[in-house]
Amino acid sequence: MAKSDRTKDFRWRFHRLGGFDQVRIETGADVCHLAELDQKLWAALSCPTTGLELDTHTHALLDTDEDGRIRVPEILAAADWTCRALKNPDDLAKGEAVLPLSAINPETDEGRRVLDSARNILANLGKPEADVITAEDTADTGKIFATARFRSTRASIRRGRRHCVSFATLSSTRCSVRTKS
Repeated sequence: MAKSDRTKDFRWRFHRLGGFDQVRIETGADVCHLAELDQKLWAALSCPTTGLELDTHTHALLDTDEDGRIRVPEILAAADWTCRALKNPDDLAKGEAVLPLSAINPETDEGRRVLDSARNILANLGKPEADVITAEDTADTGKIFATARFRSTRASIRRGRRHCVSFATLSSTRCSVRTKS
């Protein structure tokens, strides 16, 4: 969802949990509108990347400044990036373990980079005809880059790993954004 599609009139839904009214994040539109949500309504403004019952790998990917905490700006950046990388942000709510390549938005820079990276990853894994990619496909960078050919040295490797990590973040986000009622 492009920023121009977003309005201040977005209607948030709430539920009561632990004696507090909390925002329900159930749709891709909810994720795309997070930047508009007053931070006074956030249940937490930061959390550690370890010691929680959630996937620590995803937490580490979201912690872009590597300070051991995930803060609101990092969540907002990931949400914005994800909404630009997908054709339909509501695909986030499906909770599927695979990402169809057709769900990636080739009309945005983020989507093009993710799609190119996904295709390269699948080709390097010996699955050039695959039409879906999984978080598992992105997990072992050693396997991904074992057969890869690079035009230049370290810069290409860093760029390739960054895109692989970007896709892993998207895959993990797709699998973990769904909330339980």
